[in-house]
Amino acid sequence: MGLLKVKRNLVQRQLNTLGEIPWEVTFPIDIKLSPRQSIRILDVFSQSKNRYICARAELNGEDPIIAMVFFGHGAKSAFEQHILALDCLQAGNVRLPLIRKIVFEDCLIAAMDIPSTMEIIRESRAFVTLSLDARRGIVLSILKVLGAMHRSGIGNYDLGIAGFLSARGNLDFIPVQPLNRFSQKGGVPSNIAMKNLAQVLAQLPPDFDRELPVLCSVYAASAGVGSPPVDQVRKWCLRYRSKFVHRRLKKVERSSREYAVSHTLRRTTIVSRGHMGVLAGLLNDPDSYLSAGTPLKLGTANTVVTLDLEGRRYAIKRYNLKNWRFFFSRLLKSSRPLKAWRGIHAFLFFGVPTAEPIALIRERWGPFYFRAWMVTDYIEAPHFGVYFSKSLNLSALPEKEAEMLEGFFRRMTAARLSHGDLKCTNLLWNENRGPVSIDMDAARYHGNNRRSFQRKWLKDRRRFLLNWAKTPLYQWLDRSLPPEELN
Repeated sequence: MGLLKVKRNLVQRQLNTLGEIPWEVTFPIDIKLSPRQSIRILDVFSQSKNRYICARAELNGEDPIIAMVFFGHGAKSAFEQHILALDCLQAGNVRLPLIRKIVFEDCLIAAMDIPSTMEIIRESRAFVTLSLDARRGIVLSILKVLGAMHRSGIGNYDLGIAGFLSARGNLDFIPVQPLNRFSQKGGVPSNIAMKNLAQVLAQLPPDFDRELPVLCSVYAASAGVGSPPVDQVRKWCLRYRSKFVHRRLKKVERSSREYAVSHTLRRTTIVSRGHMGVLAGLLNDPDSYLSAGTPLKLGTANTVVTLDLEGRRYAIKRYNLKNWRFFFSRLLKSSRPLKAWRGIHAFLFFGVPTAEPIALIRERWGPFYFRAWMVTDYIEAPHFGVYFSKSLNLSALPEKEAEMLEGFFRRMTAARLSHGDLKCTNLLWNENRGPVSIDMDAARYHGNNRRSFQRKWLKDRRRFLLNWAKTPLYQWLDRSLPPEELN
């Protein structure tokens, strides 16, 4: 009896670890579920502490499956709800893999068979980096599945792009979060349906808001209902988009799949897990690496250098303390490097090009922070002053450059992002991506605070135009940029 209890506790600990901190686990991990049966977890798609994990796995060494593993308090009820929901989806002509129900003493598994030749694509991880057309295609496909789910009375209280997997082949998007059946007669309550729809649409860039009537009609055709009110969907989209951004900005300051975070009395470090090995020495002694780099800027407030490590070029920025007065003036304010870290991630969330953030090191003594170092990818590109030096006498930019520049500012304003210092040297020009913003110390996401964004946008616009004040391009840029007063 004692050995059985020890075994059950071990299984529960393993599942709890996967449900809470899967990034601390070295995959694959083997879990012995019974004397004759075991499951090998290859990767975790989604998870919730003490509730469930959805993973790519192998059961008893057989072909890979998608396993929704329920455990902990309420596991039986959640498992039954999920199985019932999947059965309803299949009855509603949603194409899913073969579903198997596997019950153990420690957990319950809803297993979906996946042929070994089929490639599973985790759309949510790289969704922001995809092209607009690719994102549109993904969301259109998900809206059709979502409509079929709602038509069958199936939904979820918190559903988005991360709630689906795409499998190449003759299958629809596969839900990888627990599902609920809200109605036995078919149809989901209108408030749940509206929220689910807005949660999916909110993960599209704001550029797509003008396509909401078309997207809503695609969903309505699949759900077999009238098209929902576009104004109401737009309102919910804004609310959820702000929620998703703030959730993302909190996530990049704590340990996750993407970043490892450590706190000591003297230092706080955030580093991308993919770069931990390369940057191990730099994280321990950033100043020695800074002195070995090629200087880009040697200022009193900031020092910026570039450094080549194992074939990759990084930019390292040190935030200096100019003097004790400067230190005390910022003692009770949010730190510049942390604001820049958040600003970079907000820009990337909306697909506005900037340098990829890799590490942030903050020197501290208890609650008081001193110097800091930020490591980003180095972008080899000329700044605006150099790139457009030959265009200063033109009355308008060439079509390609004009389209890229207008798109950059359109995305910024639609997402309510401000940069804070749009001088020429803080904007690089990449031939493929167009404008790339750097020096993000004052960058900010304004969310639903329209008044704050309007004030900052006016400052950004005037500062950018000041770069061209005495050139023929000024009038064209003034007409081409979004207006001073935004809706």
